[in-house]
Amino acid sequence: MSGLLWGVLFFTALIMVGQFPSPSPHFTGAGLAIPFNALIATHFSRIETRGGSMPILAVTSFGGGICNIGAFILALPAIEMICIALGGFVDNSANPVYPRWYCYLMLWLATGTSTGCAAIFFF
Repeated sequence: MSGLLWGVLFFTALIMVGQFPSPSPHFTGAGLAIPFNALIATHFSRIETRGGSMPILAVTSFGGGICNIGAFILALPAIEMICIALGGFVDNSANPVYPRWYCYLMLWLATGTSTGCAAIFFF
């Protein structure tokens, strides 16, 4: 009985949020990805402009995030993860934007992502 109730609730929720029937294959998440990448770049520019220098990580992260929208198979997600990690390590404020454990996680994920992207050259 609980499985039947779960199925009814699950498909009711999918219908309510417009995911059933499934969305068009032409629908992309670019409408959500661009503001998310802009938010990350804004945090980086706040971190990096404390010393009065040009926010290189902010520009690199935003550019990589925008390129991820169209070319996810390349190593661009790894570059963006490395930028997030470096930005977190550079932030020496009392309340950093990204905690240290998150920066180490981003480096670990970037390593895994870049090796998967490099696999297409060997097989």
